[in-house]
Amino acid sequence: MIHGKCGDSRWQFMYQVGYLSRRFDLYIPDLLFFGKSYTTRKERSEAFQAKCLAEGLRKLGVDRFSIYGISYGGYVGYHLAHMSPDRVEKVVLMSTGVGCNDDQKDEMVAKLGRDPKELLVPRTSDDLRELMYKSVYKSNYMKLIPDSFLQDYLNVRVFIWI
Repeated sequence: MIHGKCGDSRWQFMYQVGYLSRRFDLYIPDLLFFGKSYTTRKERSEAFQAKCLAEGLRKLGVDRFSIYGISYGGYVGYHLAHMSPDRVEKVVLMSTGVGCNDDQKDEMVAKLGRDPKELLVPRTSDDLRELMYKSVYKSNYMKLIPDSFLQDYLNVRVFIWI
């Protein structure tokens, strides 16, 4: 399972692990620079991320596997499947632009009704709530969190990133 860009694997898949682990052996890494994952190497592409995942799975003794990638993880999963076709059984890519042309991507962006950067980098508590409603299954709990807590989170997050 390969997470997207707006979180780490724990955050992205916390609701799926319990159910899926009853039927599958799950490998849920943090991509490089997410969670506590890092590298000193200069490469930063989706293909490099995929190469690292392929090598990690090999070191764990995983010869064959299926891929589930969401958002940015879908791009990484696409590259992983492309570079390891003999090892991949199935591929599921969710909420990713792999296979979309530019016109289709423009159409999807227009449906948002605003600049995607405003949604993906929220500045207000209302923006953060909107992002969570659009990206997290069962995000009704967001209405219970006071604006001041959400704004403090945004302020601390921005401070840490600077």
